[in-house]
Amino acid sequence: MIFLFGAPNLLWSAGRIKVVTTIQPLAFFVEQIGGPYVQVEAMIPPGANPHTYESTPGQMVKLSQAQMYVEIGTAFAFEKNWVPKLASLNKNMRIVNASDGISLIPMTEHHHDNDHHEQGEVDPHTWVSVGNAMMMARTIEKNLCELDPGHESVYQANAVNLLKQLGDLDKEIQQILAPLQQRAFYTYHPSWGYFAAEYHLDQVVIENQGKEPTARELQHVIEEAKAKGIKTIFVSPEFNSKSALVIAKEIGGQVVSIEHLNKDFLNNLRDAAKAIAGQ
Repeated sequence: MIFLFGAPNLLWSAGRIKVVTTIQPLAFFVEQIGGPYVQVEAMIPPGANPHTYESTPGQMVKLSQAQMYVEIGTAFAFEKNWVPKLASLNKNMRIVNASDGISLIPMTEHHHDNDHHEQGEVDPHTWVSVGNAMMMARTIEKNLCELDPGHESVYQANAVNLLKQLGDLDKEIQQILAPLQQRAFYTYHPSWGYFAAEYHLDQVVIENQGKEPTARELQHVIEEAKAKGIKTIFVSPEFNSKSALVIAKEIGGQVVSIEHLNKDFLNNLRDAAKAIAGQ
């Protein structure tokens, strides 16, 4: 069973565990496990750029009353800037690192001179892996049970249900991607590193450390994409896709949006797999 709740109200509801998360996918996990006993708000709303978003006064008020904050915990841009300030607003609020126990990987650097180089910076996008999502679900379940032991059996049962759905999704994604001969996919923003690692794909990044590629770098990408027969450039709706459009035009391909911050987590990962597989 999937619990889907509407947009958050301006005020918390009485009698429910008040939880704030950094991003929409984490809110989905909390809602699935907490069911009717939690009320959740994600700090970064749909469509907002997580690198530039700033909290609203209304969110700050709700944070001051929240009992739990679920962070990605990987030096995500928003969290580096805001979580210490948010925690100081409510010293009794439980801070949960959703990436606790997850093996972190380096950020995939800009693809250049036919080589992949790895930056020292950690890739913060841990949630786009189904295996990582399972670990996040267990971490959230554990903390909800500790915070509200009276409903422990409900949280445990809901977590089991979510883990089953994630397991089924993993099998489905493997089947979707199995026929792929070309394991490279080109994306403007390096959001899909954990997904790529989990399914033995090669994420090729167009942007260069958060900046538009130079004309020379752009030409490199175009030439290599042509050589590999790449016909799709993937973009995230939160980021500028101007360079992706240029590349797509030059290779006679298309630009396709795949969202890494979509709250509809199960369908979103399934759709991303299908897009990468060309379905």
